[in-house]
Amino acid sequence: MASASASASAVNGLSRNGKLTIFCELLLKKALLLVGFKMEEAEKIQQLLKDLEGEFLQVYYCTEDMIDRSLWDAVNSTQQDLGKLKIANSVPRICFLSGLSGEEMMMFIDAFEETDLEDAVFAAHVENSSNKPLRELIEEIMGDHEMVSARQPNSE
Repeated sequence: MASASASASAVNGLSRNGKLTIFCELLLKKALLLVGFKMEEAEKIQQLLKDLEGEFLQVYYCTEDMIDRSLWDAVNSTQQDLGKLKIANSVPRICFLSGLSGEEMMMFIDAFEETDLEDAVFAAHVENSSNKPLRELIEEIMGDHEMVSARQPNSE
């Protein structure tokens, strides 16, 4: 079985030697990276995970020092004392889902939309994004989100 610390280069579904198929759900750490979220929302996030029986997910809050680090580094970091974190505030609300199956991601997104939490954009942790700096990913994701949103008819 693959460990959570396996290299990001194997995330695409095959190990380096090509003999072993490894799925993202097994290779990546099961985690949520919350970008642009406030610490005051931690209790609501934990309740959401409890309701989904998803308490196994490690929750990370994007800090100022993570912005220029890779997504891989961010979801494999350590956050001990949440009260002492310098949360990145001037960034859009994005929830990176790591190590989850497509079905698990959809369940989380559907349940999130039923909460009274502010809207967020959702993104999966995939090989192509793993080694990119968060700052670059945030720009790409928000650009894609704006493009998709512009194509959808207004629902008023």
